[in-house]
Amino acid sequence: MFVETPPGIIGDLHAPYVKFFVFEEAIGFSQTHLSHADRFDLRSLQLNSGHVLFKDFIVVVGLLIPDVDLVCHSCCAPKGIKKVYLILHVKEMIDLVTVLGHTAAGKTAFAAHLAHRLKGEIISADSRQVYRGMDIGTGKDYKDYLVQDHRILTHLIDIVDAGYEYNVYLFKRDFLRVFTDISERGLMPVLCGGTGLYIESVLRNYKLLNVPLNDSLREELDRMSYEELVETLKLHGPLHNITDTGNRKRLIRGIEIARYQSAQPEVTDEGRELRPLVFGIRFDRDIRRERITKRLRARMEEGMVEEVEGLLSRGIGADKLDYYGLEYRFVCRYIQEELSYEDMFHKLNTAIHQFAKRQMTYFRGMERRGIPIYWLDGELPMEEKIEQAVARFKLT
Repeated sequence: MFVETPPGIIGDLHAPYVKFFVFEEAIGFSQTHLSHADRFDLRSLQLNSGHVLFKDFIVVVGLLIPDVDLVCHSCCAPKGIKKVYLILHVKEMIDLVTVLGHTAAGKTAFAAHLAHRLKGEIISADSRQVYRGMDIGTGKDYKDYLVQDHRILTHLIDIVDAGYEYNVYLFKRDFLRVFTDISERGLMPVLCGGTGLYIESVLRNYKLLNVPLNDSLREELDRMSYEELVETLKLHGPLHNITDTGNRKRLIRGIEIARYQSAQPEVTDEGRELRPLVFGIRFDRDIRRERITKRLRARMEEGMVEEVEGLLSRGIGADKLDYYGLEYRFVCRYIQEELSYEDMFHKLNTAIHQFAKRQMTYFRGMERRGIPIYWLDGELPMEEKIEQAVARFKLT
């Protein structure tokens, strides 16, 4: 569809990247006679009384109408050229950039540099970084948010106290609030994290339930063995909001959600359909393992044990730390003298490797479920990764 509009009007530009086609009126609008095609950033054009300098032509810009093609007449065409038409194809543009990858992939630093280039802000998609006081074990590398002496604003970090049970329903609610705020200020939201469930709940617009606690059901389930809980959960079929069946509390919560969902299937949130562009950072297996082990040693030296001791002293129970998993689970067992330091480090290191493998399996599943992921080689220099990502952003 082509829409001809009065020249000299600059409309509300929601999508700065558009496709330009320049034709000569003498040869008409045949694609075979295309005289020029280029991708251009409207924000870099110089405006002068409604005229735009475009390559060798001076053309008049008309009203920009989203989702349609726009034909604008030229003025002051170069000698020898008859009337020139500028045709802009404006399509629905990316409204969310996502950065995901396995643990220790350098996602945060990459997302910060990308947000800096795209004039955006970061929304964390990490299920544990929401907790205040859980810094070393969750990898809150605040220095990574500093790009060229500019701190990239980041959301959904340190928003609840340790001990609280944050979940995917709350994440999606909070994400939509922050996403709307960033977008309405004309900035690009950059979702970054390794919690595949949180990311997919947004990208695929999961319909989620705000499931209340059921104390009587929990008492009943708490009397069951681990094996009985697993079988009970299986009776309800696969659930997209259950990711860890190796923990009794998560199994019980999963059954609680399934029971509530079967009783009240009509209670859902409407969510919002997004137009995302998803980047993944990954390393080869051996390099990934080296990075994980190196980072774990660094975290232990930075005070991981002291962080867990502090949480325990604040009244956060061992069962709650076990619920948070990985560093908090194994370091707590070391503090309680259930494991030696060497056993703790070895078991934790192995668990993190297994976790990274599960992350990659989940991300491949996201691809099978229809979410394209543009993978970047983690070993590339930062600037090269950013250039590849920005080039893809402009082409999408």
